[in-house]
Amino acid sequence: MFVYELEEEPFSNEGKSKLFKKWFEQDKKEEYDSIIEVLQNSETNLLRLLSSQNTDLITDEILSENDLKTISELRNAISNLEKYGIIYIPILENEFMEQNKYKKKQDFLNNIFLTPKSHYIKEHLCE
Repeated sequence: MFVYELEEEPFSNEGKSKLFKKWFEQDKKEEYDSIIEVLQNSETNLLRLLSSQNTDLITDEILSENDLKTISELRNAISNLEKYGIIYIPILENEFMEQNKYKKKQDFLNNIFLTPKSHYIKEHLCE
């Protein structure tokens, strides 16, 4: 809103669009820089797996190869990715996770949704 209500240069819609895009790119970069500093390898690995595969194809072996050997490690990685707004988990799934109702690592991967932020982060992780 600030850019479009700006009463100084740029006055044109095209100029305002360029200014907005510049601000938006800078904002995304700052968000990425702050998040990437706190993510663990297991969390970035899980994000890559979730982004690149159907969760049915992510086996215990694949998880173990990606620093997610135990249910506890997987639960922590999922929890942190959600805390940083990278993934979204419906409330019911969160309750099942918190109550330790899942017995297999694969169960934890059901109903995980990637947020738009995750795509930007994943793209930059793969560079």
